Amino acid sequence: MLSSGQRRHGHGHACAWARGLWLVAASGLIGSLLACAPPDQTAQFAAARAALARHEPEQATGPLQTILLQDPRSAPARSLLGKALYDLGNPAGAEVEFRRALELGYPADGTVPALAAALLGSGQSAKLRAEFGETTLPDAQADAELKSHLAMVQALSGDVPAALASLHGVLQRTPASEPALLLLARLTAVQGDVPGALAQVQALIDRRDDFGQAWQLKTELQAALAADARVDVAQALAAGRRAHALMPHDYIAPAALVRMYLDRGDSAMAQQQWQTLHAIAPGNFATIQLQARLAWLHRDYALAARQSLWLLNSAPDDRELLMLAGRSEMKLHQADQAETHFRQASRQPSGQSGALCALASVQLRRGAPDAALATLSKLLRSTSPGTDALTLAVYAHLLRGDTRSAQADLARALHLDARDLRVRTAAALSLWVQGREALALAELQPIAAQAPGAMAAQASIAALTQRHDWTAAGKLVDALALNQPDSPLADLWRGRIAVQRADLPGAQAHFEAVLRRDPLNAQALVALADIGARQGAPSTLVVERLSRAISAEPASVLPRLRLIDHLRSNGRPAQALEAAQAASTDIPDQPDLLRRLGEMLASAGQPVQSARAMARLASLGRTSDQPVVLLEALQALEP
Repeated sequence: MLSSGQRRHGHGHACAWARGLWLVAASGLIGSLLACAPPDQTAQFAAARAALARHEPEQATGPLQTILLQDPRSAPARSLLGKALYDLGNPAGAEVEFRRALELGYPADGTVPALAAALLGSGQSAKLRAEFGETTLPDAQADAELKSHLAMVQALSGDVPAALASLHGVLQRTPASEPALLLLARLTAVQGDVPGALAQVQALIDRRDDFGQAWQLKTELQAALAADARVDVAQALAAGRRAHALMPHDYIAPAALVRMYLDRGDSAMAQQQWQTLHAIAPGNFATIQLQARLAWLHRDYALAARQSLWLLNSAPDDRELLMLAGRSEMKLHQADQAETHFRQASRQPSGQSGALCALASVQLRRGAPDAALATLSKLLRSTSPGTDALTLAVYAHLLRGDTRSAQADLARALHLDARDLRVRTAAALSLWVQGREALALAELQPIAAQAPGAMAAQASIAALTQRHDWTAAGKLVDALALNQPDSPLADLWRGRIAVQRADLPGAQAHFEAVLRRDPLNAQALVALADIGARQGAPSTLVVERLSRAISAEPASVLPRLRLIDHLRSNGRPAQALEAAQAASTDIPDQPDLLRRLGEMLASAGQPVQSARAMARLASLGRTSDQPVVLLEALQALEP
């Protein structure tokens, strides 16, 4: 099955077939129907047809509307207006006009194929199949075009073999059908033979050099090859310029070029191409989707999330959008929403492994190893789970204190790729958890030097800080700052090191710098609350900061623990118990929170409830104390 975003993109390709093809196929019909038109209407019709032939549909609407003011029942004018609206990217409006033309007696051969494309373009595949699935048109070329649209419906539903079978039937009857040959080339590419598809498209262009839809597809195919450096970018750009010259109002070729530059990591050129796309189709699905991808690259996570969520209203199962929304939400500390979107993405047939790993990453960052293992179970049972799933499983086992299972999955990952930095990082962290700290650090630091912003760097800094080796930790923090100049991580670590060195004013300055960049950073808010408590700040200020941290990251355990402990130590046991109960409800089965709840219930004179909490803690079968260095490293997991 294709995702709804792919289906929507496919509808755009389907629409593209009829542009140009329709005008050629219908020109004879229009000419005969216009023979009896009044002289002034004849001139208006000629102007509209000339504008459409020049690919200037906006210039065609005026003359056609003038005709329809004089004669609302003009079937040729309705049909041509449908064509103009269609070319302007308004398939819903085009459908209305094509249907009116049919009702007014316009020949089906000249209208039904274009109506079919309009239905595809507005996402009405089921309606197209129900209405025209059994239709046979008298004209062979028109019928071939209709059958090609119906084959596209099969492809969009995920049944590519059935679509290919339908196309081969069409081509046996009409070997020169351009829509059928064009769809055949597209499906050849879908099956992985991009060079073969390119050869098929080139044959169409050699036959007719002004075939705009073929140039569009050539642009897409060459852009895909250029993204992998299999052809030169210049070839894709040349094809795109030709497609744009032939179809200046169409978005498909410009969108393909934006994707090409994004896939190559060239955000500057992608932005430049996107401006061209935006000028052509500012409200188009692809335009907004690519804007969201650009926003992510430019670290404008709020815009990336906002645009992705807006598009998901019309394409709720689009895997790419779901993943982008989830990743953006993680950057915005919206882990609950991110988890929801990754879970939804994991239900899509394509790209399931990546979505499951992203979901497990969120669960690990939230300190939920059991949930992560449940998420990864399908992948881990397969014969080829991949290094991503295996390394995440290693971390989950380590958090649970199950070193035996961790070693088993680590061995599988090392067998797949012992040089992979992520696998090596997992191996080093496994050593740390086993108490072999010196060896773990010796493994982590060279990896951190190669990837200053990744897990190994975070783990190394945490380990060195824990051992009070502030000079070595500071060097890694400096490298982190250079690698991620817009990230608050460097200030966060510098603040922690300053706390360890008893430089509370310096620490406060660093944590406040974190909040200027990231106002919802729960770790900085907790750290400032701790500093305030140590400096004798009013309890209300400490509670306010901890409450903000909880609101920012409701699934984070640390601010909950700090709030409970602060309230208890400041003579507010009833509020401490209330905070412990709320924490255990919001984050069930978390060992540290269950222990605090049991203690607070016992202090409140509720021994039965306290015993229940402690029994639940014992039933979990894992310790409250999780390895701090591992927990810090997991915060660098990127879904």
